Amino acid sequence: MVSELLRELVSHGKIIIATAKTRLDGWKTYSITSIKKHQINIYELKQIDPLSSGRGKIVIKNAYVRRGKRRIRIPEIDLRPGSSITIIGSNGAGKTSILLGISGVLKIYGYREIKGSIGFVPDDVSMIFSWSDTETVIRELCSNNNNCYKNSTRILRNLGIRIEDRFFYEHSDGEKRLVILIPQLMKRPDILLIDGGLEYIDYEKAKIVEELVDKFLNSGGIVVSTLPSGDELHAVEGLYLFAP
Repeated sequence: MVSELLRELVSHGKIIIATAKTRLDGWKTYSITSIKKHQINIYELKQIDPLSSGRGKIVIKNAYVRRGKRRIRIPEIDLRPGSSITIIGSNGAGKTSILLGISGVLKIYGYREIKGSIGFVPDDVSMIFSWSDTETVIRELCSNNNNCYKNSTRILRNLGIRIEDRFFYEHSDGEKRLVILIPQLMKRPDILLIDGGLEYIDYEKAKIVEELVDKFLNSGGIVVSTLPSGDELHAVEGLYLFAP
């Protein structure tokens, strides 16, 4: 069963490095006699693809997503670690649909290359987890990662949000957005999708979150945000979390 699972992961483009006491039947294996004397010269280092380290990557060209009978063209995107874009357009232009395509919820038709783990902050969080207590919501968003949970609760408390003995629905729209967004940041995904920027969050809290997002970018993360602006749908280089 484990072998079948590994083959399934490989079929999806994952690279697996494992150790075994015996040769793994049917797998490409290498024996290591010594690693102490091996030196890597600068030429070899230049041949290593810097994007193969597991960090994020988004490349989309000549592509679109479907919502019902509608076809939504995706602006050309080429994002590497530390870069960001904001997709702008009028209400109903298809901004959320594009994020759903990047996240894998909707199928992208055309050329796309998307690598890395993805965190998603939806625009409308009013109905998500409504009848769950806030602490449980944070644990679920952190995938039960204890460090993520501790850091998220610490930051939320510092932002003045009471999380003990409160259901998710009891929070304001801005607080709900923060309860969703902060754990996504603390999980440190390779790619963070923020639908709607920092809408509903008061200015002082939003500036603090903006600093956290900047740190995420500086650490090699990729951010794609959306904002309602203008009539035509297009991508703007750089990160805009507040409406112009």
